[in-house]
Amino acid sequence: MGVGGTTIMPRSVAKIMFMLAALLPPASEAADMQQRDITFNNEPRNYVLYVPDTAKTPAPMILLLHGSFGSAAGITALWKADADANGIVLVAPTSRIISGWNIIGDHPDFLRAAILDAATQHPIDPRRMYPIGRES
Repeated sequence: MGVGGTTIMPRSVAKIMFMLAALLPPASEAADMQQRDITFNNEPRNYVLYVPDTAKTPAPMILLLHGSFGSAAGITALWKADADANGIVLVAPTSRIISGWNIIGDHPDFLRAAILDAATQHPIDPRRMYPIGRES
């Protein structure tokens, strides 16, 4: 406990919180990204969808896989300018655990389910779907 009943955070916790905050996009960048909630294998899951105003119908799509300890919103923010310039829809699923992707828990069918759900929001050209991953 600090002075006047305030709690003082240990430095290690403060450092971790700072690092996690750095992974999030600024609020202005996240404003037009949409978090979509879906159910996969009877479990709630989510992904970030970004459809730029420049997207045609049907649009090309990039499937963004964030790195370990990354976030769907963070990787989407990195690709927004390219998506805007080229009319590309961005779909960024969130892994089940923050430490990274797992072939069992994050089955490829989950990625497919996210893409199919995104296609209900904006038509996607199935001949122009590109996966991109990032590892930290």
